[in-house]
Amino acid sequence: MDIAAMALAATAGQALVQAMVTDGWAGVRAKVARLLSRGDQDQEQRELDELDEAAGAVRAEAIPASVVAGHLQGRIQALLENHPESVAEIEALVAGLGDTGSINIHVGGNVSGQIIAGSNNNATFRVIHKP
Repeated sequence: MDIAAMALAATAGQALVQAMVTDGWAGVRAKVARLLSRGDQDQEQRELDELDEAAGAVRAEAIPASVVAGHLQGRIQALLENHPESVAEIEALVAGLGDTGSINIHVGGNVSGQIIAGSNNNATFRVIHKP
């Protein structure tokens, strides 16, 4: 597999995990399941179930997001190896993840902060502790 395909798979894995914790995940999960199942309806349902389980685990912090991102990266790499023509679909999916919704962040205690978020789900959080 070439470097560009590996980079695309890594980017897609990270972007999908970021999308899992947003309000927009419900609209993304079906597209991902369809992409991974390659038209097999039984497999699509299994993909949906697996994606739901992974998203629930990430949201509940039961499994590190990096583990899920790595798993998805591997799945997408396998897809690219077996179906190199799917590059455009994966690129379109990743491009569409830039605006999947919002995430609620709770800050408690004596901590204050500033969040600056962009349209590609990146955020910077600076914590200022005031004892």
